[in-house]
Amino acid sequence: MAQRERLSLRPRVVLAIARRDLATQLRGRRGWVLPFIAAILLAPLAAAPLPSFAPGPPQGALAVSGDVPEAVSSLEGIAQVPQGGIRFIAEDERLVVQGAGVPPNIREVLDAGDAAIVVRDVPAEPWPVPGRALVLALLASSILTGAVSESIPGERSRHTLEPLLTAAVSRAEVVVGKWLAWAGFGTVAATSAALLAVLFGRMDAGWWLLALPTVPMGTVALGLYLVRRARDVVGGATVSLRVLPAVLSILGIVAWFIGLTTPELGAVIPLGGALVAAGGTWEGPLAPLLGAGITLSGTLALLWLTSRDLERMQRSMSTIRLGTELWTSGWVLLAWWTGLGAAAAWVAAGNPVVGRELLAWPGLAAAALGVAATVAVRVGNDVRPGELLGLHLPRPAWSWALTLPLGALAGATVWTGAWTTWVQPGNPTLDLLLARQGLGLWPLAEAPVVGVLALILQELTFRGWLQRTLGPIAATILFALVVSPLDPVSGLVIGGALALLTRLSGGSVVTPIVARLLAAGVALGAGFTLG
Repeated sequence: MAQRERLSLRPRVVLAIARRDLATQLRGRRGWVLPFIAAILLAPLAAAPLPSFAPGPPQGALAVSGDVPEAVSSLEGIAQVPQGGIRFIAEDERLVVQGAGVPPNIREVLDAGDAAIVVRDVPAEPWPVPGRALVLALLASSILTGAVSESIPGERSRHTLEPLLTAAVSRAEVVVGKWLAWAGFGTVAATSAALLAVLFGRMDAGWWLLALPTVPMGTVALGLYLVRRARDVVGGATVSLRVLPAVLSILGIVAWFIGLTTPELGAVIPLGGALVAAGGTWEGPLAPLLGAGITLSGTLALLWLTSRDLERMQRSMSTIRLGTELWTSGWVLLAWWTGLGAAAAWVAAGNPVVGRELLAWPGLAAAALGVAATVAVRVGNDVRPGELLGLHLPRPAWSWALTLPLGALAGATVWTGAWTTWVQPGNPTLDLLLARQGLGLWPLAEAPVVGVLALILQELTFRGWLQRTLGPIAATILFALVVSPLDPVSGLVIGGALALLTRLSGGSVVTPIVARLLAAGVALGAGFTLG
């Protein structure tokens, strides 16, 4: 009976706590800051026209782009634009034409040209790009981090949380009331900005409006969960400001990438699916409904977990550490794919020939250097960086015997990539990203020296630093998300085998480095190339 009473929810009490939290944060001159920031950021973005950087063709002209043959560009009614329209791609001695259909006059000119040129008509598949509502949802959620960081930690620093919990108020009422205050503020801000954009004709109303309010709802619930054990505002701000932006960005990117193949699958990524759906990225009602429903379910789960843990007054160093390591691993993800995936950006921008001809090993070197710099900054603040990275000989010595079989298991995943990846062939950018991902996993065939350096840095990062601070399961999941996002099954198998070897070696990173080099040798023997 006592437990049921402590988890009860009375609407009158919840509303009273919400009004109290809003009044505490928005009173006096300081109270104008948050509404002013929300208005000055959201209103212009919602109402102002966005600049267009790609001029369209003249009225009645047919747009063409890419490596347009002179015979085609000289035709009447043809306008060459930087990108879009019918695209011409010169591949060795072939000419690939991408578009909804090649008009008869263009086909006639091409057929009359060099007989060695083969014309292939390929339907273009444009990438779904999120609209301005995604930015509105991001801004409306981001401006709440300060208020969320002061909500529960502020009660503790003022010594008002304990009397509140000992009164006739349940933990659930406290948490839901505080969530209602700031989730309601963010929802009103985001929805008002979206309606303003619709009113000014900047966006068309659609199913994305269903997913938009759930983004600040989920963000506030996640923020309250993260700061539930912080003792003061500084501790709460440290966690929320580090973790929330990284989590929103990573989940949004993952949902968008998965949604390129299957929108419904991308929509089920908690918070990220709702964020991308709020940008009007996917057509139809199913993906926005899934994104909103999954995010709301996650919001309820986070509120329940926060309510359950609210009475634990001791400071949770694991929460602080989790936020720090997730934030830093987000920078590892950015550093790795900024270098390795740079060529794919050229392909996506409409330069497939240039993008594919960019050498692979400089990008791998840039990715390795970026990861090295990130790890150096992280471990440089530690009093024992060698211990943090696992730089010691394996203990016990018999763990060396597991290096060969577990390295062979990791290397065997080179044969599973064809059926474990979720990428469907045919998209030039995703095909190139998949090839560059393989280069990051098995780099010895293309760049032996740089490849060895990249493998060592990966093991120092994931089997050394992250496995020691977050544990083997979290480190393995992060390895799959960072190094093998397009084929997470292979990433989990490789990371799991090496995490087990590290655990059996007493935390030494030496044996997984050797096993990883053996695995790369297996891939080299299997004939892996960039392709």
